[in-house]
Amino acid sequence: MNWNLLGLWPWYAREATDLINELRNADAPPKASAPAGSAGVPAGGSAGVPAGTEAGATMAAAPMPNALELLAWMVKLAAVDGQVAEKERAFLQQTAAQQGIEAARLETMLSAALHNELQAAEPRDRVEALRWLEALAEMALADGKVSGGEWNLLKQVGARQGLVLADISMLVQKTRVRLYQQARTALRKRPEA
Repeated sequence: MNWNLLGLWPWYAREATDLINELRNADAPPKASAPAGSAGVPAGGSAGVPAGTEAGATMAAAPMPNALELLAWMVKLAAVDGQVAEKERAFLQQTAAQQGIEAARLETMLSAALHNELQAAEPRDRVEALRWLEALAEMALADGKVSGGEWNLLKQVGARQGLVLADISMLVQKTRVRLYQQARTALRKRPEA
């Protein structure tokens, strides 16, 4: 058998996880889709927002959380110690505003989380967690820079997945490059005025 080495990637890079999962899941049955409408609502509530899509065998196919799911996950992480510091609350408010989520919705989620009643979707495995972390990085880069609070959240979430600061930095840089390339491509496709 002939083969060529086409690239080297860190273990968490989309390309690497795609290849690893393709090998692992070659004979695995397809996964069922996630339940809808459970993200970011108190027990018994209804968000009316899909909680996920069918999980694929690769990181690229792993469900990307919508803004409400991601915010609910962030709220749950912030409240895990039974309190939400003012800096955390300010960061969550800023993130909610950037994503077009009403302040009242955020307050409902915070109250539910502090009473341990928040139903928030969570990543089902490491690949999906990395995809969600990438979505967090994308949210953090929405204004072009990553603030101190955003770095702290990325480090906290990354540490839960076994990532160190260098891994997080690489993930953020990779996300920044991808967003830049997408914007550049979009600009090239625009008709000239």
